[in-house]
Amino acid sequence: MLPMCPFLNTTNAMINFKLAAIITLLVICFMPHNLSAQEASNKTIGKTLVIGKVSGSPKKHLKSLKLLANYLVSHMQDLGYTKGKVLLSRSEQELARHLQQGEIDLVTETPFSTMYLLAEAGVEPILRKWKKGIAEYHSVIFVRKDSGINRLQDLKGKTIAFEDPNSTVAYYIPAYDLITAGLNLEQLNSPREKAKTDFAGYIFSQQVINTSLWVHKGRVNAGAMSNLDWQKNDRMPDSFHPDLKIIHRSISIPRAIEVLRKGLPFAVKARIKILMLNIDKDPDADEILRSYQQTRNFDELNGQTLSRSNKVDKRLNIVDEATQ
Repeated sequence: MLPMCPFLNTTNAMINFKLAAIITLLVICFMPHNLSAQEASNKTIGKTLVIGKVSGSPKKHLKSLKLLANYLVSHMQDLGYTKGKVLLSRSEQELARHLQQGEIDLVTETPFSTMYLLAEAGVEPILRKWKKGIAEYHSVIFVRKDSGINRLQDLKGKTIAFEDPNSTVAYYIPAYDLITAGLNLEQLNSPREKAKTDFAGYIFSQQVINTSLWVHKGRVNAGAMSNLDWQKNDRMPDSFHPDLKIIHRSISIPRAIEVLRKGLPFAVKARIKILMLNIDKDPDADEILRSYQQTRNFDELNGQTLSRSNKVDKRLNIVDEATQ
């Protein structure tokens, strides 16, 4: 065998080196374009839409919220969404933290909770929810017809039953209306306890039906509940109506409001809003609306509705200060 020529070895090595350099240069030239396309793909594929809510009954809300999440995602695939998820919270504070951290995208809550989330997490209210087919509701304060009580000021020295300390329409709003009528409130320990002469005493019945019974039987002088409960036989028995009368109705507020987290892309917000505004026109979504607290439809939130909701938040603070 002939010995290899050192010159040929050197020449081949140089050719290989130059070829490798050219290939490397070509890869570098095309790499930015390929990577940017891949990054764009990663940004639009595999996103999860998360719906959240405060719930003490996970089984009750999990199914209905998951149905809605899946429905929205099925119409958002071009925006990169492929999965719907539900994240339930035990408190408004926990829900606000999830929203702040971008872990929840869409929430349905009461006006009071909406105002709290607006202050704590900067959420964006977008739609009014017709919960159980009703857009708004209000508080009523009622008494026995033979009580001689005809206006809020007549409750001075009397006792009124509220439902519980967390109720918007069966405590906070009517309590605020009593305060603005010039009454000082004092919490009592039982229906048998008498209110002081210069105060309107109040007690929590814990259930709407108890409020109805206590007023009808004369254990307390007045009661407060929503106008919806006033019309339900299991909350206010029809047989009680002939003996009772309403002496006051509060402002109306939305049953529920849909809100989006801060920082969602405009295209995503716009898509969610248009889908929910038109969901009642989709026959395939009937089951979703029924399970979603028997929602009839969603409509736009106007400035007046938001203003009333904001007033509710201020009223809650006033009641808290007045009853401490």
